[in-house]
Amino acid sequence: MTKAELMQGVDKKNFNFLILDLILQDSKCFDSLKKLRMNERCKKTPIIVISNSDFESDMLEAYSAGATDYSSKPYKFQTLINLLEKIIRTYCPAVSKNICH
Repeated sequence: MTKAELMQGVDKKNFNFLILDLILQDSKCFDSLKKLRMNERCKKTPIIVISNSDFESDMLEAYSAGATDYSSKPYKFQTLINLLEKIIRTYCPAVSKNICH
């Protein structure tokens, strides 16, 4: 997905959370993440950044740009499930009673 497609999508819909890969086809993820945080619909939306980088500097830059959480690749499926459950428990407590255990 390109940066333009990403921004067009969030302008049309509300999301409970977003998962953003560090590498987009026409933009750096950090720029896209900053733009998402400036968008009214996404200011409070939890955003998980996944990346093939395990450099601390990339993780810190992602948090500085507005990431809610960060995971490096390769990740185990259960790791992603745990991150999503954490996001749901924190940002959607009413929903978490039904799906997080």
